[in-house]
Amino acid sequence: MGQKRKIDKVRASRDGHEFHEAWTVRKATQLLWPDADLTAIAVEGLSPDDQAGASAATVEVADLTFYYGRRPNFEDASRTTFAQFKYSIADQNKDFRASNAKKTVKKFGATYRSFKRKYGARAVEEKLDFQLVTNQPIADVLLQAIEATAAGTSTTGGTKEQAKQFQAAAGLSGKPLAAFARKLKVIGRSGSLPQMKDELASLLVDWSATSDSIAAARLGKLRELVRDKAGYAGTDRNLIRRTDVLAALQIGDPMDLLPCEAALVDVGKVLEREQLREAITRIDSTSKPLLIHASGGVGKTVFMDSLASQVAAKHEIVFFDCFGGGAYRSPEDARHLPKKGLIHIANTLAFRGLCDPMLPDSPDIHTLLSTFRRRLSQCLNTISRMTQGRKLAIFIDAIDNAVFAAGQYSEDCVPIKLLESLDTEPIAGVKLVVSCRTERKPKTYAPFDEFELCPFTRSETAAFLKARLESVTEVEVNVAQARSDGNPRVLDYLVKADRGLLDPSEINQDIELDNLIQQRITDALSLAIMQGYGEKDLSAFLAGLAVLPPPVPLDEYAAAHGMELAAIESFASDLNPLLERTNHGLMFRDEPTETLIHKRYATSRDALERVASNLLARQEASVYAARALPRLLHELDDGERLFALAFDDRIPSSISSTVGKRNIQYARLKAATLHAALKVDYSSLVRLLVELSTIAEVDQRGADYLLNHPDLVVAAE
Repeated sequence: MGQKRKIDKVRASRDGHEFHEAWTVRKATQLLWPDADLTAIAVEGLSPDDQAGASAATVEVADLTFYYGRRPNFEDASRTTFAQFKYSIADQNKDFRASNAKKTVKKFGATYRSFKRKYGARAVEEKLDFQLVTNQPIADVLLQAIEATAAGTSTTGGTKEQAKQFQAAAGLSGKPLAAFARKLKVIGRSGSLPQMKDELASLLVDWSATSDSIAAARLGKLRELVRDKAGYAGTDRNLIRRTDVLAALQIGDPMDLLPCEAALVDVGKVLEREQLREAITRIDSTSKPLLIHASGGVGKTVFMDSLASQVAAKHEIVFFDCFGGGAYRSPEDARHLPKKGLIHIANTLAFRGLCDPMLPDSPDIHTLLSTFRRRLSQCLNTISRMTQGRKLAIFIDAIDNAVFAAGQYSEDCVPIKLLESLDTEPIAGVKLVVSCRTERKPKTYAPFDEFELCPFTRSETAAFLKARLESVTEVEVNVAQARSDGNPRVLDYLVKADRGLLDPSEINQDIELDNLIQQRITDALSLAIMQGYGEKDLSAFLAGLAVLPPPVPLDEYAAAHGMELAAIESFASDLNPLLERTNHGLMFRDEPTETLIHKRYATSRDALERVASNLLARQEASVYAARALPRLLHELDDGERLFALAFDDRIPSSISSTVGKRNIQYARLKAATLHAALKVDYSSLVRLLVELSTIAEVDQRGADYLLNHPDLVVAAE
């Protein structure tokens, strides 16, 4: 046998520091999880607020201190966790025992007593805990000893000896010892330094879905951040917050991590549909995606939500909303794009701690899908370890809206790409459930298991009414069923309207959903016309709502139509609940309303021309007009005005930054280029591409310069 290699203590110490640093970087990424309440991480000590009055032993014991809740100090935090690392090269394969933990446990025990004296036993019991992290495997007898100490039970043999050593190191006995033991978590076999480096590097490469050089640069900036916080520069500034991690990863807006917020309507008490059992059976019995389809107003979204809740016991659930309260038509939202939708779904799982996040960088659909599939596999591995046999179900609502938005600009559509990817190469344990209108089933080669959602049966109608009206009679149930034909949206109208609509004499007066919506619109139009506004102007107003990106700002939209803001507000109020007024403007409450207005008003070229002319006249005054006009001209197939707009120098005066002005210019050029390409207009296309390449070249030169001189980025921080 060869002589055992002597350990270089200096090099081992350096490796220990790097281990701490790499572990800290990994923990810092948890600050990106929006659902978690981790507020900040203090490096090498406590937060400045806590450190001022802390003992030397307490400051020394905290390699990292995690603060959860409102603020990074013990009094305001909901929970505070002290973490210390023990790294060993020589003993990395030896069991970690009480003797190895003696110094750390002693300091943890002193900190526990100190905090009890300073903050009181109740506060310490509620929100203080400890972690000891090592690269060694943890001896079973030590874990059993800590568990027995926490429970106050007796031990024998080796476990008893470990328990004695643990008690001696803690300097506690009786109930305080048990309480302290319950607060201590020992984490072992966290990996050698090379493993930690490789894990972290591949983690960020995997996150970014970009080249290794970019991932390496981001990793370097994160490591540098941790190093600064741990060093002299971090004196009284040793906190890492979410904004620090976002800056290091070069993410300007946290919303880029979850870009497609759902906007589901509150429908009150949800009725458990009779078809729910069958749908659950279909999910369990077939490997094909389940397509739930129905006509407008039948309640697809509510049914999807109910179905997701029912299968959550056996499946991890992600619910993706393609409609988004009409936001799917907004160019800033663009939730139909894979680079938005896939990242949102993956990060929904990531922020639950089930997989690594995806960073918003790569527009390449193949790279995105490949990275996304790895996230799904990673999630399945995680949840199956938690609960054997547990699966993943992805619910995607209103995929026909995503298909429509993608078709307008010949772009990729996330639900279709995902359906086709999982059809080509299924992932065992992943179930996809999607919904759309019956008449708008998507055209794709991926096969579905189709499930038609039917209107309410009479018993369902009775349950719906009884949950919303007092003393409902059988006659009223019969009238409601006959008039609505079981359509939940119509039933909701009958419930909220005059109860006389449920009189026996009304039983033969059918109500169609589209007619119901149109009546609301007609009533609102009549009131506006009585106030002196022309029918053509009002039709243009409605047409604009159907084609312009939501939310539509009331003040800018009123100015674009030459109408008083008060009149617009009144008109919007009269259309309630068909329209929803948010802090940012108007948007449709649901898909049936948007579909009807688009079909009956936005198909009028005259109305849309009036909207386009109004927006064109406000290119210098309105940011919204500048942002919305290119897409509208594309929808109008107006190549002449699109081309002219692409080279229009007018920019809203409120935009002062070069980046903001360039974004407006880029949006105009992009829309005109797309139109020219679709029309095979080579003469226009060449000029547009030259202009676009000029902008791209300027941006690329700047990016290349920074990549070649990364020290400038560091200096700029």
